[in-house]
Amino acid sequence: MNGATLLARAGRRSKVKRRLNLAIYYGLLGLALIGLSLVSRPRGRFVLISLAAAIIIYVIVTHSPLRWTLPRRRRHVPSIAVCFLGALLVSLATRDPSGEGMAVTWVAAALGAFGFLLMAVKSGTPTHVGILVNAESVSAHWNGVVPDVDRGRRVANRMFDLGSFFEPDFVNRNFGVWPEHFEVPQEGSITWYIKGRPGTRATIRFDQGFDPFSEPNGQPSVFEAVVPSDGPGIAVAGPVVEPGRGAYTIQIESPGQPVRAFVVRGGGSQTKG
Repeated sequence: MNGATLLARAGRRSKVKRRLNLAIYYGLLGLALIGLSLVSRPRGRFVLISLAAAIIIYVIVTHSPLRWTLPRRRRHVPSIAVCFLGALLVSLATRDPSGEGMAVTWVAAALGAFGFLLMAVKSGTPTHVGILVNAESVSAHWNGVVPDVDRGRRVANRMFDLGSFFEPDFVNRNFGVWPEHFEVPQEGSITWYIKGRPGTRATIRFDQGFDPFSEPNGQPSVFEAVVPSDGPGIAVAGPVVEPGRGAYTIQIESPGQPVRAFVVRGGGSQTKG
């Protein structure tokens, strides 16, 4: 039995295990919701309103510019659960004892769902951020001593399908930044890892009206890295003077190729999970 056959069997077992775990997960979640409804019959409508508000708010946020505030995952249930908890607690805390005023309950549930989701993201943002820059492909895959551009395109298309990639220009010009967006607290720092051919120079400029590393009215921050012969180039920026989000520029100078400049327009918290 060769190695390819063993890998194929291991892959099939892994898929079966993931599906089994997912079925158990959703089964337990369903039992929890049923139990919650049974023990709170007098407030059953609050449970239903909270669940509906959680799903509505999550769908709205994921299909709007506010998607950058989300802990984006392929599995949406954890985020919806956070929304549901916030909606339920706020709607119960602000309920009308007379049983009237359901419109107010809807508003309270919606605000609680969004508020808890935003708090979950902000409290979970790492202090220090690592960003991968692929100078000659969307992904870090290489085919021997050259970048695997075709595989990088397939990876990028898959990420677009999952809603995790934002800038199509990266795919068209064989360039990738991941995550495209970041947000760090004031005491944080950022490290860029430059993947490319030896001698490739990357210049990172905060010249798009957003610069978390400069003093007020100061010169735009510039950080550089050169790819060595035995690993990635590294550019380090920190400390953060003023937290925020926005666009910045990455200029790539690869040996024997024209200079290319890319504007990274992502904004918000990096992908979780």
